[in-house]
Amino acid sequence: HLDGNDAVFTAMERCGESLSQWLSNAPDGEVANLNPKERVDAAAAIVAAVADVHAASVVHNDIKPDNCLRASTGEFKLADLGLGVRMKDADSAGKTSGRYSMTTFAGYCVNVQMTGRPPEVLRGDALTTAVDVWSLGSLVYTTLTGYPSPYAESNAGGKGPVGGSGGADTIAGLYENQRIIKGAFNLNALETAKLPRHVVAAARHVVHDMLQPDPRDRPTALKQKTPQPRRPKHPLQRTMTPTRSRHESDSVFCPPRSVLLT
Repeated sequence: HLDGNDAVFTAMERCGESLSQWLSNAPDGEVANLNPKERVDAAAAIVAAVADVHAASVVHNDIKPDNCLRASTGEFKLADLGLGVRMKDADSAGKTSGRYSMTTFAGYCVNVQMTGRPPEVLRGDALTTAVDVWSLGSLVYTTLTGYPSPYAESNAGGKGPVGGSGGADTIAGLYENQRIIKGAFNLNALETAKLPRHVVAAARHVVHDMLQPDPRDRPTALKQKTPQPRRPKHPLQRTMTPTRSRHESDSVFCPPRSVLLT
């Protein structure tokens, strides 16, 4: 925007806390004590935001609780597109020319922590929207259970998404990366998260598919653009819908309300 003196400024929505902080501030430090509907709504809001980003052929590439911010309305928004890339030919099978990988950032002297990233990223493969789908699956798990990773060696004793997963320079982090590459995840914490049985069943199905080690086996995050039926399915059952590949346009990415450019 320009003011009367032609000074350029940006006005942004103020968000009070991150998803990580919201989960950490759960009653008695237990995410399971948060209202189940609020947890499901938080996860569904981020799924919708990722779908909006992918609809513009953009890969966020850094989906985690710290990058999801809670608005004054209580709705969660996806923020921090600092590692995001616009795909020249997103998800086109067999086409790798001109695509990005994490080594792209190394070329700009950007040091990116690799622990806990999708298996294809750990292998050095090209970035696609499937990277976000995998990270989204891990985030949905964290939002519903409070545990930092479905790949952690043990969920025992974890009370929140902060400080539970292995760090970048620890042996635990290296072992976690090995389990990620092998697809050795554990979703049992959903059973003790004080969620309705139908939510647990839906979450197990959706998160299982999102965490598949082969990106080709994962669903997409793009939402249906058709009107919702009078009695829609549970949010976790209708967030994943197949779609054809989308291509980069020359237009500037204009984020919807679900996304904050920070």
